[in-house]
Formats: sequence, structure tokens, C-alpha cells
Amino acid sequence: MKRLCVLVGVGIVAAVAVSAVVQAAAVTNQPSGTSEVAAYGEVLDQYCIGCHNERMRVQGSVPFSFEDLDVSEVGADAAAWEMVVKKLRLGMMP
Repeated sequence: MKRLCVLVGVGIVAAVAVSAVVQAAAVTNQPSGTSEVAAYGEVLDQYCIGCHNERMRVQGSVPFSFEDLDVSEVGADAAAWEMVVKKLRLGMMP
């Protein structure tokens, strides 16, 4: 089960990274489609928001809230997304 969670997480991060590269190469900063952004949001809602929400951030339980991050503008929060990648690769997050 943990291996599956890690694989799902790595897949999410890879998709977000690919989206960031595509956005950087695009003339506009708009994602390739609203359904793509919605899909990323659904994954975050399912796997991350339960713990990484504003209430937990204010309490000091987590360093940031995914509610504050915009998946359509990955470059704006590059440090946070890099932390996500590191935690997922180390198997520290599901």
C-alpha cells in the first residue's frame, strides 16, 4: 500500500513538473486546459488537503497549505513544490 501511495505521489509531482515546463515554454501562462488544472486539484484534494490545510498550517503542524498553492502557477511556489517532490521521493508523504 505504501509503495502504491509513493508511486501515485511521484506521478502527481511528475505531472506538475511537466505542466511547469510546458507553461514556461508557452507564450501565455495559462495551463493547457482547465480540465488538467481541475485534475491536479482533485488529486490534491484527495491525498493532501486533509492534512495540508490552512487550519493545520496556522497551528504549525505543516509548513504550508495546499489551499494556498495554485497548481496552474507552479513556478510561483517553486520552493514549496520542490519540498513536495523531496518528501514524496523519500517516501515521507503518501
